[in-house]
Amino acid sequence: MWQPYTGWVTVDCCSALNRRCRRHAGDEFFADSGFDSNLVQMVPASSGTYFGQPMTAGHIYTVAGDGSFGLSGNGGLATRAELAGVGGVAVDAAGNLVIADSLNSRVRVVAASSGTFYGQPMTTGHIYTVAGGGQRRASGVPAKRAYLPAPDGLAIDGSGNLVIAEHDGCDVAVVAQSNGTFYGQAMTTGNLYIVAGNGSCSPYGGDGGPALDAAFVPTGLAVDGHGNLIIDDTEDARIRVVAASPGTFYGQPMTAGDIYTVAGDGTDGFSGDGGPGTAAEIDTDSSNFLCGGVAVDAAGNLLIADTFNYRVRVVAASSGTFYEQPMTAGDIYTVAGGGGANGRGDGGPATSAGFANPVFVAVNPAGDLLISDRNDARVRMVTGGPTG
Repeated sequence: MWQPYTGWVTVDCCSALNRRCRRHAGDEFFADSGFDSNLVQMVPASSGTYFGQPMTAGHIYTVAGDGSFGLSGNGGLATRAELAGVGGVAVDAAGNLVIADSLNSRVRVVAASSGTFYGQPMTTGHIYTVAGGGQRRASGVPAKRAYLPAPDGLAIDGSGNLVIAEHDGCDVAVVAQSNGTFYGQAMTTGNLYIVAGNGSCSPYGGDGGPALDAAFVPTGLAVDGHGNLIIDDTEDARIRVVAASPGTFYGQPMTAGDIYTVAGDGTDGFSGDGGPGTAAEIDTDSSNFLCGGVAVDAAGNLLIADTFNYRVRVVAASSGTFYEQPMTAGDIYTVAGGGGANGRGDGGPATSAGFANPVFVAVNPAGDLLISDRNDARVRMVTGGPTG
């Protein structure tokens, strides 16, 4: 049973799936985090066998965690392992479930099938540490020897690399899945590299310059269709983007490798709908670092779980009509919420619904918007996609 726990969250994050992963297309994953839970659960879109378990479409199953708060189980069945403060979850191109085991300072993987992943032999349904647990806080070290202060948001980029938002480390790191040059750095398979953040959590700074020189406190994380990194900088009340290539994104000209604010003026509050995202006030969940919420929809728009404003908001990637509203590139709009701090409004217009702290957003392959409504202990859906 999902129940709220003061200090940690319930139904904290949900991942509607990496679109590159056909193995799990349309399945939903939920991190249920608290002293009396610490589970990752799955609702399959179709019946079959996943992570070594037979499952029925639309039913819910635990795929990681035994409900205890702790650290145990590496190399064994994931459902017998202990987790502590689960943050983000993601699904990689092989269908493996990736978990930010935040308070254990590790990133762990539940293998979807037997094989070698992240440089390790793995067995279906078993759990393994792939990053963290070490003592070294440095770029370029093997990921399992690295120290990760508090991994939170996770994403898989277009090259299959694992991207990690480190809340207490105040940076974003990448575990390379192949040898090559990514984010302007030569990388070796299985090593961890810092690609954004200078390690200083404050004061806020760095906009318009190299991402490695910026100061921020990251929680949520996403990668858009252009390869840009999107960072929920909760402590600074901003959403920031690290450009992967030169171009104009979210209404701004950007230079590869530099960082830019695309939403939030640095003040916790609510204002600015219908105007530039950078002039708006937002209030994402800085009181609880376990997984802030940003996502990208099929039209490339940036979705934000504006937690303490009880809304989901969008920064338009281009001008057009989305979520039944005319939008201008770079401007911000409410697409769900506005009905107060409650869990009311199911079956009615999304912009009239009440939310009791939306903390995470995701988009499924059909384009539906999924919202983790923390204090109401529910996951809710806005149907119809960005053009609905």
